[in-house]
Amino acid sequence: MIEDFNKMDFDMRLGGSGGDYDPDDGLVDWMVSNSKFNGPTRDKDAQAFGFFSESEVDSIIAQESVTADPDARKALVREANLISSDKVACAFLYHPVDVQVYNKSVNYPAESRIPGLHDFDLVTLSDS
Repeated sequence: MIEDFNKMDFDMRLGGSGGDYDPDDGLVDWMVSNSKFNGPTRDKDAQAFGFFSESEVDSIIAQESVTADPDARKALVREANLISSDKVACAFLYHPVDVQVYNKSVNYPAESRIPGLHDFDLVTLSDS
C-alpha cells in the first residue's frame, strides 16, 4: 500500500495522520513541495492530483521551523495552514489512537537496542 501511496496511484484514500500539535507532521511532512508524504515517486507530468506545491507555503514553513518565539511561530503556522486549507491540498479526517496494554507478567529489558522502543524479541512472560 505504501508503494501505491508514494506513487499517488489512487483516486481517493482514507489514511490516518495529521492533527498533531507540532506542525512537523501536518505541515512539514505533508505540505512542503519535497516533503516525504507528497507523492515522492509519482509521475509528476501525468498526475498532479494529490500533490501540493506552493512556494509561499514552503517559505513560511522554512521560516517557522527556525523561529523560537512561540507566538511568532504560531502565526506562521496559522498562515501556512490557511493557504494550504484554502487550496484544499488534503483533509485530515482522523488521527489514529494507539492502544497499549500493560500487565505485570510482561517482562522486557530496561534498555533497548533502539532508545525509546521495546525489543519484542527479548520480551518474556512470568507466571505471576
